[in-house]
Amino acid sequence: MRTFTIRFEDDGKGEPKSVEFEGVDPLSVFSILQGEKFDRRVGLWEGNVRLGSLMRDSNNVWSLV
Repeated sequence: MRTFTIRFEDDGKGEPKSVEFEGVDPLSVFSILQGEKFDRRVGLWEGNVRLGSLMRDSNNVWSLV
């Protein structure tokens, strides 16, 4: 298993926070983010390497931003 971290930005839609999780690959992030508010941007990290940023719109569609 690999260790990933999602970092929620201070965006006015919720408190900034970090959540560490383990998964076979980065796709495990979607099950963790399922209960979060729409239009909330998160950074996805593996160790010190930023893999990208994700955002879900009101149609429940995820985008790399």
